Amino acid sequence: MQEITKVALDAMGGDNAPVEIVKGAVDAVSSRKDIKVFLVGQETIVKAELAKYSYKAEQIEVVHAPEVIEMAEPPVIAIRRKKQSSMVVAMNMVKHGEADAFVSLTGLDEENIIAGLFAKTKGVHKIIVKVNEDARAQMVRAMGVDSIVSAKSATADAIIGYVRARQNSYSSANVETMYRLVDDEVEALEFIIKEDAYYTNVALKDLPTKKNTLIACIARKRQIIIPSGNDMLQVGDSVVVVTRDKMVQDIRDILA
Repeated sequence: MQEITKVALDAMGGDNAPVEIVKGAVDAVSSRKDIKVFLVGQETIVKAELAKYSYKAEQIEVVHAPEVIEMAEPPVIAIRRKKQSSMVVAMNMVKHGEADAFVSLTGLDEENIIAGLFAKTKGVHKIIVKVNEDARAQMVRAMGVDSIVSAKSATADAIIGYVRARQNSYSSANVETMYRLVDDEVEALEFIIKEDAYYTNVALKDLPTKKNTLIACIARKRQIIIPSGNDMLQVGDSVVVVTRDKMVQDIRDILA
């Protein structure tokens, strides 16, 4: 008999909750038969959102948690006071053996860190925390959290993997390429610096880029550089740019 992993999911946490949380739960059980998701949150609201989807009833169950931790509330105080919040109820399900894992992701580092440390006090064996700021990530590591997930590092890993794959055919890298990411909201484009220009041999910190645009990676002589403000673009570089601007045709288009 197949072993089922039970996941307690905070349906009220994070941006666009419970809409995106419920959607993610349905996607998860649609792709895997060996998991069961407990959507923990205000029952009426969660069930109304869940009713929009088709799914196997035995794989998703709604667990009522009447209280919600609001964005403006200090996370430490809220967790202590609101024992019936979706976050606390879901964590206690793991503590009491009703679930194997607890998942709660918010857009705030502070809430994610506090939730992770609170889970540690509840005896949760494996803790993974989503943290955006590097300084906070280093702080959390020092507190004994098992793993840290960062949107920045995940994006960097994806870009590095892409560039490394391109390195395998570096002789043909003079062809510009493009990937669409995040439901076509973001584009990762590759440009080859073919000749000296006003933007080459200039420190990136002195080369302002347009809003929502990032020079994410430079491939130079089979080496990968995650650029800092002191790095420069040079002739022959393969440059990966991440942008929300759909009108970028040339690397000059990203410069302010």
